Amino acid sequence: MLWCLAILLVGQVVLYLGHYFREIEPFPPVCYDQAEYLSIVYRTAALLLSGQPSAWADQIFSGMSPQGIMLELYGSVAQTIFTTRLSALSLNLGSLLLLQMAAYEAIRHHTASKLYGVIAVSLIVTLATLWPMCGGMFDYRPDFSAMCFFGTWVACIIRSRIFLDFKWSLLAGFAAVLLVLTRYVALVYIIGVTAGVLVLVALFLSDKARRFKLGALSLAPPLLIVLPMLYISRDALWEYYGVGHVTGEEPAVRAAEVGLSTLWDHVSWYPSNLVSWHLGPSFAISLGIVLCLLLLFSKLRPALSRFRILTLLVLLGAVIGPLIVLTIDEAKSPVVGGVVAPVVVLLAVLCANAVFGAARNITSARIVGGLTVMLAFIVFWLGVTDGPSESLRRDKFQWRQAVDRLNAMVLDRGWMTPLIFSDRLDAHITSGVFATAAWERMGVPIEYGRVHGKVTSVTKAQIFHAVDVADIVVLSVPSPNHVYPFMRNVAEYWDELRENVEANFLPAGTYNFGTGYPFSFFIRPRADLIGISGDWLLDTGTKISVVPSELVRTSALRLEGRSELALTPGQKANVRFGDRSLPVEFRADGNNYLITVDLHELAGPSDKPILVDVSFDKYFVPAQISASLDTRRLAIFAPRRVTLRAQ
Repeated sequence: MLWCLAILLVGQVVLYLGHYFREIEPFPPVCYDQAEYLSIVYRTAALLLSGQPSAWADQIFSGMSPQGIMLELYGSVAQTIFTTRLSALSLNLGSLLLLQMAAYEAIRHHTASKLYGVIAVSLIVTLATLWPMCGGMFDYRPDFSAMCFFGTWVACIIRSRIFLDFKWSLLAGFAAVLLVLTRYVALVYIIGVTAGVLVLVALFLSDKARRFKLGALSLAPPLLIVLPMLYISRDALWEYYGVGHVTGEEPAVRAAEVGLSTLWDHVSWYPSNLVSWHLGPSFAISLGIVLCLLLLFSKLRPALSRFRILTLLVLLGAVIGPLIVLTIDEAKSPVVGGVVAPVVVLLAVLCANAVFGAARNITSARIVGGLTVMLAFIVFWLGVTDGPSESLRRDKFQWRQAVDRLNAMVLDRGWMTPLIFSDRLDAHITSGVFATAAWERMGVPIEYGRVHGKVTSVTKAQIFHAVDVADIVVLSVPSPNHVYPFMRNVAEYWDELRENVEANFLPAGTYNFGTGYPFSFFIRPRADLIGISGDWLLDTGTKISVVPSELVRTSALRLEGRSELALTPGQKANVRFGDRSLPVEFRADGNNYLITVDLHELAGPSDKPILVDVSFDKYFVPAQISASLDTRRLAIFAPRRVTLRAQ
């Protein structure tokens, strides 16, 4: 029996790796959340790889994550071993194998039957929740590993004979630590389920004192570890859960996104989602086949002890409790309800054992176990070989081409923190997608920032300000009827928005990723400031690098910043190219300044950068007006922004 289990576990690893290298590794990460998590992991890993462990620790424990630190902690450390996405995704694979081993041991011990332990592992493999590209085992987000750790935690409680065995109660505490570090909100599940278990202990079981002590022991590690993290992350938690899930506009948007309007819609959504999305037809069919095999090869045993009934109640509570917590939240997500899917498997297996009992003999057990493992292996094999069509693969390769080209242009400009704006909230076009591809395919930790990427409402002024500060803009088609207020608002001004972008940005290619509409990429023209002395520009020696071919449409150079202009009253700027003076205007508003230079005379077909000289009429020397030893001839603070725009 055990050799069947070993073959199934090894087979999963082999098939997982094959699918990864064939369908995952060649392409950018699918799904918004995964791309964002991976980009954070890679940025954090870069600190470790560059020999900055203190900066790495500051990043991990900064309290910026409302979810948990497990993904960033594990993923960044794993990157020091293999700098591939697989090193991060190994958390999903490892947690799945851990769940299966814990489930086997819990069911084997509870039923005194290796057969039912093998059945539990096999049915976990058939769960539909393993396969969605968003939320499945190839998606790096908290949901999948949290599901596995929650199932492991429940399995450890069952194996401890409901907090009677010291070792397994302690292991339950360890599993709880992994769970809450992966998703802080899971602490609510742990406290609620543990409280329910202890109520059952108080009412129906013996050895109450020992069970209460061991229950408290298993609860202590997650509480001691996560409560300080919750305090550190209190602002992020409030922004994500308080504003994003309770008080803000987003909860209603998320509910509308999945089509919820009535009270019954909200109450029934997660149970329905659990059955259709996370358990799925593969589990239902497999369970039906297993029950038929048990009917043929086992002996009926309808009698149930009190302890077995209470164990079933514990499992039932571990399913219902989290679903109630999730249902209270108005915002609904199709991936989070899967946290209880493995517990449903444990519940189904113990119910089957309660009805059918042990196999008739060793031969019967081997037949049922072998057929069950074979069934699980077939389901898993079908999952990993169910790849995309040729047309979809072409779309994915075009997506990769677009991302790689844009990253190459960004690197060519020397931008390490570019800002991106898109008129559409689409998983293909996120800051995380570009940052992840830059690390995985080029080995460079580019820190992309997204300018206004929320689903909630936005004003015209906010839209055009976002475009004004962006380095990259992606335009698709207007979506006036979209469920997201952001996209409806953008659609109102889309024609004006496109006109602005086409006038002030350079085209960087148009692509269709199989979405039914094109994505047009635009990038800001280059203008690099050279000759900054600390935070200052000197009266002479400053140069600006521009490309003549990029000046054909965008030849108005703007330098914007703030300085102590009272020290240089009447300041003026001079710009020259060779022996030619170029038109320049210096405008001051208090201590804010704007320098505008007309570069249209330098426009041409060449892609080779050229340098223009910048000097200033006025300067001051700190050593002459204070006790400073600084003898530099300072003109103004270096500008905050250097941009090229249409005339």
